[in-house]
Amino acid sequence: MEEVTLESTIEILRSNMIQAYKEKGNFVDSRVVHISQQLDTYIVQLQLLRRHS
Repeated sequence: MEEVTLESTIEILRSNMIQAYKEKGNFVDSRVVHISQQLDTYIVQLQLLRRHS
């Protein structure tokens, strides 16, 4: 995945996570945790991509 695409995906997920938190009111809600885990995966991918470029 390209760096720009990863950055965009990260921003979308970050926004989705914030919205889910606002709706659920806590960070341990399953939806918030799921989005956070996805976000972590993409952040690691971006870091690896940047490290190898």
